[in-house]
Amino acid sequence: MEEDLYDEDEDTPCYSCAGREFNYVQGMLADEEGEPVEVIYLRLPCGCTADRMRVILGDLIKVAG
Repeated sequence: MEEDLYDEDEDTPCYSCAGREFNYVQGMLADEEGEPVEVIYLRLPCGCTADRMRVILGDLIKVAG
């Protein structure tokens, strides 16, 4: 983590995400046998953006694709 990420002089809207509005979560891709193949980083929305989140109803494949 960068040391100057949380400067006291700077007015950041959220201490958790430092104004990025998301946090990184580590994930892993696996092959057919379940062995790890690649490490990936996912962007998870921060709680400070909860007022802008919306619920999407329906089939996940139809919504995403």
